[in-house]
Amino acid sequence: MGRIREDVHIHASAGETFARLEAIERYGEWLPRSFRDVGGESGAQARLDGVLALPLRSERVRLEVAEREPSQLLLFRSVDGEHGAFRTLSWVLSEEGPSDVHLLVEATYTPAGGLVGALLDLLVQRAHRRQALRDAVWRLKQLLEGAGSASQPGDGDGSA
Repeated sequence: MGRIREDVHIHASAGETFARLEAIERYGEWLPRSFRDVGGESGAQARLDGVLALPLRSERVRLEVAEREPSQLLLFRSVDGEHGAFRTLSWVLSEEGPSDVHLLVEATYTPAGGLVGALLDLLVQRAHRRQALRDAVWRLKQLLEGAGSASQPGDGDGSA
């Protein structure tokens, strides 16, 4: 199993940041282009759907909210078990002041099967998966801080 962690400091309140993370139907506004066909629903049946484009393959993202602690944690679990882009995806918020929050995103995943899948993950795909999450937190930071369009930096091209 693979694990990726990325974090960022955001000049916004934990409540405002959590509200944006809970607005799953709006993830398409700030996820980078490496996430395609992004959709979802908030509320009781909260879920996130889409495709993560990696070199030589694309993986489905089919996640549902498994745990929610307002202004602290939003945990998604795969509805496909070990298959798909992520087994789990968690957003952990640590309030650092009234208008400052530390955001950690952690993803677990199972690389594609066999020796070839393990090698592809090690040599190529893990870096692209990490960059997709890095771009996502950067774009969310830009959006919350009002620093312009979330589409400017880090659009899945490794520029963030």
